[in-house]
Amino acid sequence: MKLLVIGSGGREHALVWKPAQSPRVTQTWCAPGNAGIAREKRPDPTVVGPDNPLALGNGVLICQDFAEAERAIDEIMATKAFGAAGTRVVIQDFLAG
Repeated sequence: MKLLVIGSGGREHALVWKPAQSPRVTQTWCAPGNAGIAREKRPDPTVVGPDNPLALGNGVLICQDFAEAERAIDEIMATKAFGAAGTRVVIQDFLAG
């Protein structure tokens, strides 16, 4: 079995460490926040760490409060941090948990 873990924190380290001890796991990859490697490596299971949603690294910012969201919008639209991709933004509610 080939295992892919998305994330780079301590919890993700544990998600890699224990399964890697299994004789059934033949190969393990860790990706810090972008699941693009899944298309390339074709792992059997993919585990996403709790602090690393798949959207991170794909032009998505997770803001914890209104002030942080305002700064993010200013960076995206006023300073054009994402170039032409930042001419339109989608805002969604943040759901903790």
